[in-house]
Amino acid sequence: MRFGSYDMRYLPAIAATLLAPYSLMGADEDASDFVFAPEQVEAFFEANCYSCHDTDVKKAELDLFDLSYDFSDPHTVEKWELIYHRVKADEMPPKKKARPETAAKVAFLSELYPKIRKEADERVARNGRTMTRKLTRSEYENTLHDLFRIFHPLQKSLPPSVGRSLFENNSYEQGISHLDLEKYLETADVALDAAWELALNPRPAKREVFSAKDLVNWKKDKLSPKMHEGAATIWHTQGEFIGRLYQTRVWKPTQMTVTIKGKSINLDDRPLWVSVRRGQLYTGQPLLTPVTTLEFSPEESAVTFDAFVDYAERLEIRPLDKTTKQGSWYGLTRSGIEEEKAPGLAISEMIIETPDYTEDSAYLRALLFGDALEATQEGKRTVYKPVVANPAEYAEELIHRMAQNLFRRPVEREALEPYFLIMRESLVDSDGDFLAALRSGYRALLVSPQFLFLQESRGPLDRYALASRLSYFLWDTSPDEQLLEWASAEERVDRDSLASQIDRMMQDERFSRFTNRFTGEWLDVNEIDATSPDIYKYALFDPILQDSFVEETRQFVSYLFQQNLPVENLVDSDWTFLNERLARHYDVPFESEKGAFQKVTLPTDSPRGGVITQGSVLKVTADGTHTSPVLRGVWMLERILGEHVPPPSVAVPAVEPDTRGATTIREELQKHRSSEECASCHTKIDPVGFALESFDPIGAWRDHYKILKGRATVKPGPPVDPGYQTPSGETFADIRGLKSFLVKEEEKIAKNLAQKLLGYATGAETGFADESAINRIVTRARDKCEGEKFRARDILVEVVLSREFLSK
Repeated sequence: MRFGSYDMRYLPAIAATLLAPYSLMGADEDASDFVFAPEQVEAFFEANCYSCHDTDVKKAELDLFDLSYDFSDPHTVEKWELIYHRVKADEMPPKKKARPETAAKVAFLSELYPKIRKEADERVARNGRTMTRKLTRSEYENTLHDLFRIFHPLQKSLPPSVGRSLFENNSYEQGISHLDLEKYLETADVALDAAWELALNPRPAKREVFSAKDLVNWKKDKLSPKMHEGAATIWHTQGEFIGRLYQTRVWKPTQMTVTIKGKSINLDDRPLWVSVRRGQLYTGQPLLTPVTTLEFSPEESAVTFDAFVDYAERLEIRPLDKTTKQGSWYGLTRSGIEEEKAPGLAISEMIIETPDYTEDSAYLRALLFGDALEATQEGKRTVYKPVVANPAEYAEELIHRMAQNLFRRPVEREALEPYFLIMRESLVDSDGDFLAALRSGYRALLVSPQFLFLQESRGPLDRYALASRLSYFLWDTSPDEQLLEWASAEERVDRDSLASQIDRMMQDERFSRFTNRFTGEWLDVNEIDATSPDIYKYALFDPILQDSFVEETRQFVSYLFQQNLPVENLVDSDWTFLNERLARHYDVPFESEKGAFQKVTLPTDSPRGGVITQGSVLKVTADGTHTSPVLRGVWMLERILGEHVPPPSVAVPAVEPDTRGATTIREELQKHRSSEECASCHTKIDPVGFALESFDPIGAWRDHYKILKGRATVKPGPPVDPGYQTPSGETFADIRGLKSFLVKEEEKIAKNLAQKLLGYATGAETGFADESAINRIVTRARDKCEGEKFRARDILVEVVLSREFLSK
């Protein structure tokens, strides 16, 4: 029987998932009891605040006369926390107003802090820091990839995060609906299909070699490579292109290793960069999916890459570096593109290899079916059929074992009765089909709350819950056997054993998943596709450059943690990671092996260094056409310095850039800052924002803004003025001066990193009650290096060793 698109047998698992308890924990410490005296707060308001924030004026939409003292209301507490932080930071009262006496300010903050902190601690005691957290899309995919040894993409079919939180794993913004469960069931089917196929139909290793002649004119298709001087050639053209590799087409999802033996032609002063994408490559089919980028030099060499190719898909290889000459789009059919001397890729040979899955197949048959299968030979094909004396009983054993893998802990057999019931009913409905019944039980496990949600009880985490939290933090997947063995120990968790697990996990290749995902969400690198640069103003931007932006930031942050470098490197470093294409974009001298990113020491006069001047950050903080000191300033304050910037008042119009180039953004913002309501925030935002105005929307250095004359003619506009004054009164002339100022804020940078790591690691946004924890984490990290620097890895380790990480 079916209900909508659901099989009724799965309703118990679905209902359990939808009703998964969002249980919470208590705080580990409370603020001291005290008597709150509102009259002292009101006296400070009377002397300093009511003139701007009374019922009549109500600047920033804040009426202090209407502000409740009911600290149990989250919206009220949010306002009080904002008031506390803005007074503490000397942002309020505004600079133009009379400043409160130091004693009055201290008294006000001393009265307000314990009240807010006490209420925050009580909320944590009542509700806990972290709600029950659901696996993110990448965690779900990685878990099934690692368990089943499959490689099929799963993330895109899962429901996306809809919250506004910085991190997708924020438990307070997660939810699950019946429609979501349908997506999870569909995704579970994809994973089980792949696992069944790999286990029952193992494919041996295969190696195919294709000559240049094999690659051209495949069935007279004009979009295959063309033969030129004995090589299959793909030209760099402005419009029509040739590069369909029909020999890579597959009818089953396949992971392959492709080797291209080739060289660049008509391009002697620089390498040729090409993009590899996959898709069905027919008009009207879905957009192509990027696979990788490759670099070819004038000397022939072999370049190897791995690619997943889905059903009915094939690979396309296409030169896409817009900094090199392109042949005219009609050159293929008229005068001949060879005569134009356009750059191209000349391929002499292509090799396609698929792995030997014999070992993975044997592992998966044992995992899924135990000893239930018997192999028989039917011609050249090995067929596996179940031979089981008591199918229901043996299926229960296998489901029990699989549940312990998926639930990441030992499971009592009695707790699995709903899943056994689904299996038994399927066994009846399918006339005794053992494999179908077993699969139905596995399918139910893959939408169970014990799998989709991390199992954490109030208070200190048990060792299995701690192992899962640690593994999903550092590896984005479930614990491995060694970590589960560590979890099975009965003694209390000690710092040394936990620290040794951290060291082991950071040396594993799976740690790259942490740096990729954490970097992508923390620094907004995941939003790199959100804008498309103006094709006239920034004609040299291409996918090769964008991919290089992302890889630079990932490798930079990974190196920062792996080498335990000071956090000040986030704002200023004399090194970064570059390839040839990105080095050219940054105007940095570069010598390297072909295609490889490498650590590069920057010239002493280079404006680069730190993540704040990397192309990924500069692109995601622009709109593709213009830059905004406000957007970049807010990004810098919130992502690097950890300062919350309140949203602008709805009564104040946004600053729109003058597309004619008649006025500069500085002139526009100067008028904006004349509003007292705006000035307090812009005092902090504008200095860092204007220092970054020396970089355009694609991260290139500029001395002048660009303006369009007509439709496509670009000419220099007003000069860029990156100088400014910091809130403390220091002045700087450019980005180098700003960096000199920012490195002095290393403790603030360290606290921000600790805050972001703690929120990401626990699935809970950090709040007022976490300030002491963050201070403790940073202090312990500093003590490790005798107080000289705040180092990234030390901070990460102290986050894991903190009470907040070790408890729900």
